Amino acid sequence: MLITAKDYDDFYLTRTGRMVRNVLRHRIRKNWPNVKGARVFGYGFTYPYLDLFLPEAELCIGAGRIEMGAPAWPNKESSASLLAASAAFPFEQSFFDHVLLVHAMEHASSVRGMLQESWRVLRGNGRLILVVPNRTGLWSMASWSPFGVGTPYSRMQIVDFLRQEQFDIESVTPALFALPSTKEFTHKIAPSLEKVGPYIMPALSGVYIIECTKKLYARATPSGGSKAPVRGGGRWVYVPRPVTNVSKKS
Repeated sequence: MLITAKDYDDFYLTRTGRMVRNVLRHRIRKNWPNVKGARVFGYGFTYPYLDLFLPEAELCIGAGRIEMGAPAWPNKESSASLLAASAAFPFEQSFFDHVLLVHAMEHASSVRGMLQESWRVLRGNGRLILVVPNRTGLWSMASWSPFGVGTPYSRMQIVDFLRQEQFDIESVTPALFALPSTKEFTHKIAPSLEKVGPYIMPALSGVYIIECTKKLYARATPSGGSKAPVRGGGRWVYVPRPVTNVSKKS
């Protein structure tokens, strides 16, 4: 079972790990082909994928889960890696343009808390990508792999979580159709399976890659502008409001 950041790092150094890395890097890059001048944040264990954006991003930071630790990344001399709780990212509001979550959702003690923090640190219309193990996929049963540890989710479960936390879904892509095997043959046919898998066996994908955008809403207040107490133990409801008021000219 993979427990520490070193365990994850060791997996990605294996032949199988390199195959997984190549498949998912291709998918992630396809979603974010250009992040020039952007601020990118990765949480969970995103280091095998985060370096895609190092050459062009203004800022690229990775954070590991507290319980697993975090390696020095991209190198020991100038590390941009830290530890963070899933429901308390140590950054100010609206700080990042892109947030990447890999090996994160399936381990979060509070999925809603993690998604709320992702929403908070994203700028308006900022983009979020999650890579989440598919509960009906074969990789979720391979306990020796990073995708067989933690809680896998169905497509609808992930989408429901994101919509409830004010994200607009842009795309849901099933990926990682290669068998969870260390055999060289399975690695060779992996690229071909990635091409046909979404059409003939989407339910057997190892992961779902979901891209979404931050949805901006203004908090509704009673007429007159004052904040009245919410009755019946309710909660504030968010409704769209124009950014500026349009006055009618006489």
